[in-house]
Amino acid sequence: GLEPQHRSGMNWLISLLKTRIRPWRIISGFSFDRMRRNKTLTNSEWTRSKIHEVYGADATTVYPPVPGDFPEVPWEEKEIGFVCIGRLSSEKRYEEIIDILMAVRSHVPEVHLHIIGSVVEYDHECYERVRKKVEANDDWVFLHEDVSREELTDIVCRHRYGIHGLVNEHFGIAVAEMLRGGCIVFVPDSGGQVEIVGNEERLLYHTAEEAVKKILLILNQPQEETELRDYLSLRKDLFTTERFVQRTQEVVREFLADGDWTR
Repeated sequence: GLEPQHRSGMNWLISLLKTRIRPWRIISGFSFDRMRRNKTLTNSEWTRSKIHEVYGADATTVYPPVPGDFPEVPWEEKEIGFVCIGRLSSEKRYEEIIDILMAVRSHVPEVHLHIIGSVVEYDHECYERVRKKVEANDDWVFLHEDVSREELTDIVCRHRYGIHGLVNEHFGIAVAEMLRGGCIVFVPDSGGQVEIVGNEERLLYHTAEEAVKKILLILNQPQEETELRDYLSLRKDLFTTERFVQRTQEVVREFLADGDWTR
């Protein structure tokens, strides 16, 4: 076994690895004080709160951009269907989304679903499960794998609604894509994605049952639907490339003007 002095040294190393004082901080000369004087940018208010919780540091939220153009399609020309975007992995909860919309279809048969995703090697089992579930419901669920940007935009813009399944998403670029495409998007009531839809309670769900209830409420009440469309349309520009560049430049100018970074 190890000599006493070696055991003592090993115990010290293990203790060090278990604390927030990581060896890389010592080796690199990293300083939290210097980090706090930097201007830290983050992708959502939810992520900003986590940075403050873990590091005690302030950050500034700059929403990521959704690239490309999303052509306007008149609402009456859009299909009464849903889109869902993201990698084909378990945390995206595609199977639950299919179940939610299956329940919706029992009241609104026109509803259908387009899943737009990419296969990931680390969760091939999820892909197989989703594929089998799609095949079992192939009259109303359609799976699009690894589509081009143009195809994705076309599918999104031709449909009225979007739905997201990932809980505690740090931002949710897929949600922003659907919003920019003119969709009314339903999301879990956690993470940064709630900010994309403006914390609109009618679009947030905690359980599958709540999702079904809220979706049916909007589908069956044209006035509510129109209000949500108008509200979400005002948020589209928050996620454009132009807005991202403008906001980043503003933050940099403010940081340089403050002068605290020179100390």
